[in-house]
Amino acid sequence: MIKKSRIIILFLIISFPVFGQNNEIIQNDNSFLNRFGYKISLYSLSKFDSNILRLTSGSSDLSTSVYPSVTLAYPFSAKTKITAQYLFGLEKYISTTFLNTNYNRVGLKLDHYFLPILNGQIYGFYLHSNQPDILTISPSIYRFATFDQYSGAVKLNLLNSNNNLYSLEYSLIKRNYSHLLTLTLVKQQDITNYVALGFTHKFSIYDLAYLKLGFINNSSNNFNYDYKRQFIDIFFSHKFYPEFELQFEDLLSTLNFSGRKIFLDPNTTRSDIINTFMIGLKKKLTDNISLNLNYYLQKDFSNDQNRKFLSNSFQLGLSMSFGKDASYSRRDGSPEDQNYYDQQDITNSLEMNKEIITAERYTNTGYQYLLKANYDKALEYSLKAIALKNNIEQAHINAGIAYYKLGRHRDAVAEWEIALKLNPKNIKLSALIEKARSELNY
Repeated sequence: MIKKSRIIILFLIISFPVFGQNNEIIQNDNSFLNRFGYKISLYSLSKFDSNILRLTSGSSDLSTSVYPSVTLAYPFSAKTKITAQYLFGLEKYISTTFLNTNYNRVGLKLDHYFLPILNGQIYGFYLHSNQPDILTISPSIYRFATFDQYSGAVKLNLLNSNNNLYSLEYSLIKRNYSHLLTLTLVKQQDITNYVALGFTHKFSIYDLAYLKLGFINNSSNNFNYDYKRQFIDIFFSHKFYPEFELQFEDLLSTLNFSGRKIFLDPNTTRSDIINTFMIGLKKKLTDNISLNLNYYLQKDFSNDQNRKFLSNSFQLGLSMSFGKDASYSRRDGSPEDQNYYDQQDITNSLEMNKEIITAERYTNTGYQYLLKANYDKALEYSLKAIALKNNIEQAHINAGIAYYKLGRHRDAVAEWEIALKLNPKNIKLSALIEKARSELNY
């Protein structure tokens, strides 16, 4: 535990001097090193749960967790990018050591755009998780959090012109436990298949909703852990631009075990219906720091009386991240389409759908930065909008203005010419193009 704490302290000492750097995605130098992007993040979570053990005899508990991570990204081209990430997790409970956990995770992801609206992803990660506080107890059947996990997945995302995002995802997960044994005293191994369909819709730059349907099948050499799970997840967010965001989520799932018999009726296998409702508020403190407060109400309607529960939990989270986006430019310095999503770790499919920001919001954010005369940021968000949706006239106009203010007149003309093709009746835009061209000639 002391060694892990030292790692976190060292991470913070290294990270904070860099904190606050501006993210710039356009580099005139298209060299190998300048294409690299990086992100250093820290997520801290404090939690109160009224029934932490999920049993009728369970008691409430307080916990705290920290998740520092380092991410590196490199674009091979405007359409293809590879991302690598290392994440360390530490979870500590106040009144019990039963659930204390730490883990290390290494992930790799490849993004490719087949079309401007069709994105494919291949990703995988290795995770080692353990419970250090009870490793001295031997033998112990409670070391269920000590395992090695290997995961691989593929995902397709389709974004149409009506602000609708469709996604299809498949994951294969293999988990090898270090101490948990089966009845035959063989170490437990689980193989999980996960399939999900997602639908996300942007009502406006402030309102987003998504629906996800999923199926999970877990096969294990320990029959007590063979189960099937179906779920439906509904999420909605409203942004009080630009600092506050209100979130609602309802997750309904069914859980059926093929090998677990209920205590009162040995001929009946266990079956649960679990509903989780969440309401949360997210506050953006700065461009790099955000704070969120969430309330969860969870109810398990199980046919096993020993598994029924009703719990309330509160979570207070603080997230910080900073770095530089991966960039890809033509050799003459003009921008290439930068096709990527601004999102959290892709391995968390639910978070991915929550964090996708469409081209309209990027366009509006770029315009807001123009009003503040922050032309670097205005250019960054305008190009993100163009990467997601290349036919937004205002995004090209905003990018042209930012280029012009930064002294890159040739790039400004290129963006304004695209905007003029989208709207040939824009007389003011024609005048801007002529003005920039005359200054170039001069």
